[in-house]
Amino acid sequence: MILAILALVGAVLLAASAEARLKFSPPQTLSPTGQSASDPTLAIDSQDRATVAWLRFDGANERIEAVRVGADGIPGEVSTLLATASDSLLGPQVAVDPQART
Repeated sequence: MILAILALVGAVLLAASAEARLKFSPPQTLSPTGQSASDPTLAIDSQDRATVAWLRFDGANERIEAVRVGADGIPGEVSTLLATASDSLLGPQVAVDPQART
């Protein structure tokens, strides 16, 4: 994966990737539909896996959620990293260390 694009479409986070010839994969839905997603961020490790995180409001709580997308472009299961009833969450940040851990 050389290039990754994140897009908010109707408050749902979508992702697509491209190889060196810039032929994009079909968009993958990353965030749950029917809920608003915002402030997406991503980090790509040395094995071409992307970790994507975003904010989401589920109607009662603000959440920071994340998913790892494999080098094959297939997303894993969405994880809730933090949930709170307050509105104090800011945009998440993602980083990768030298051992490709996020």
